[in-house]
Parts: sequence; C-alpha cells; structure tokens
Amino acid sequence: MKKKKILRVILCTIIILIAAAVCITTNYLFDYAMMSKKYSHMNINSGKQTKQVIALKNEREEWFKNQKFERIYMNSDDGIKLSGYFLPADSKTDRLAVIAHGYGGSAESMADYERYYHLHGFNVFAADDRGHGESEGRFIGMGWTDRKDYIKWIKLLIKKLGPDTQIVLHGESMGGATVMMMSGENLPANVKCIIEDCGYTSIKDEFDYQIKQMFKIPSFPLVNFASLESKIRLGFSFSDASALKEVQKSKTPMFFIHGADDDFVPTKMVYQVYDAARCAKQLWVVPKAKHAKSFIIARDEYEKRIRNFYNKYLSK
Repeated sequence: MKKKKILRVILCTIIILIAAAVCITTNYLFDYAMMSKKYSHMNINSGKQTKQVIALKNEREEWFKNQKFERIYMNSDDGIKLSGYFLPADSKTDRLAVIAHGYGGSAESMADYERYYHLHGFNVFAADDRGHGESEGRFIGMGWTDRKDYIKWIKLLIKKLGPDTQIVLHGESMGGATVMMMSGENLPANVKCIIEDCGYTSIKDEFDYQIKQMFKIPSFPLVNFASLESKIRLGFSFSDASALKEVQKSKTPMFFIHGADDDFVPTKMVYQVYDAARCAKQLWVVPKAKHAKSFIIARDEYEKRIRNFYNKYLSK
C-alpha cells in the first residue's frame, strides 16, 4: 500500500509538472505572437538585408518623411486610440487607396505602395494597426480585430472625402489577411476592389506553420491552448480569424498576389484562398519572390498588373 501511495504521489507530481509546463509554454507562445511588438522582443526578418534592400528601405523612409501627411486619430470600438496618415492627391480626385501593413510594421513601412498610389493620382490613407507604430493597444489583432478598425476608418474617410469616394484596399502579409478578412463583412459600396499580397488563410494555420518552422516542434497542443487563451483574453480563437472563410462571403473583386518562394506565409495558402473566393478574382504567383518581396523584385510588372486590375472597377 505504501508503494502504491508513493507511486500515486509521483504520478500526480509528474502530471502537475507537465500541466504547469504546458501552461507556461502556452502563455509564452501567446505573448510571443500576440503581444504588441512595442512590448515584445520579437522581430520579423522576412529576408536577408542586402545592400539593395537597405537602400530601398532608406529611400522609402526618406519619401515618407518628406510627405505632408495629415494625421488622423480615431478610437476603436473597444476604446483603443488609433493613428492614421492621410495624403491628399495633387489634383482633386474621388479615388482613395487604403493600405494595410504587415506584422510588426507601420504606415511608414508601406511607403512603397503609398508612393505608387500617390504618383498615380490617388488620395492615400494608411494606419498604424493596434499595437503598432503610434497606435495604442497591448495586443496585436492579426487582422481579425483590425478588420473592424479599417471599416471604421473607411466610414470616417468617406465622410471626410464625400459619398462618391472610390476605394481600393491594398494589404501586404498581415495586411493581406486583414483586407481578406474585411471582404466578408458588409463593406461600404465605395470599396470597389481589393488587392491582397501574401496574406495567410487563418491565424491558426499561420501559427501552426510557424511553430513547426521556427521551433521544430509539433503545433498541437500548444497552438490549440494558445487559441483558447486568445478566446478568453481577446474574444476570438485563432480558428475564428479565418481569411479563408471570409473570402467565401466576399462580393468585392479581389486580386491575390503571392511570392513563389515565400517560406514565411507558405505559397500554398494563396491557392487555398483564391479557390475559396466566390467574387470576381485574379491570381498572380510571382516567380522567385520571397515573403513580401513581390513588389521589390517585379516592380514594373506589379504596378502594371494592379493598375489593370483596379481600373476595371473604378470609374474615370
């Protein structure tokens, strides 16, 4: 009897230690992935920092600093103060590009796209997503909470610019997932088309992939427990936040772009969202492009393709 009692104590201790380890690891994973990068150590490196990449980054920053952006602020539905940047076109127009940045980025990090649209006669708006740049927020929305923030931004901008405003949504990486997640919502009719570049199918799918890639361990059950923690703390699970499900409800024309060599958001995901979409759609997989590098390595073709796409849906 004494031996059995000792074995039960040992077994209970092991179970408690395993449970504690899982809880600690799950909480670490949740904070690692979802906590604002302003409070976290995590840094996204989506490619080698070559001299060309550094030069382009410096050029981007210089352009952004030299523009006369109007700063706009807004409170989200859950009370987070958000920061936005509006750049009017040089000539009066009803065209507006709304641009969504990626994980760990900011409005400034999307300056290449902002410059393109501005040079082509658009009003331009870009926000710092919650937990990024100068926006408040302790946690990142991964596109799911951001989708509602952007819809609120859009309504504010329509009020500012007028009811005839024609809008192109353009998002990269997490921003690509954001605009896809928006597409399933009741968007204002002013949103004429969407361009998504290298967005993921769902938060769960992306975290499953990243756990295996970065830590070389199975994603189950850690991602599942972290998803439950997200449900408790943020109000949504990682499976809830699905671009794949949202594009099935979309009626807004959508252009899907992805790098053929993307090993951060795997290229297979773009085929999944493209196949799922029930709207007018186009697909372009860019040869040799890694994550969020399609615009850089194929700029002329990229600009030509997106221009041909949005001009189908915007009136002159």
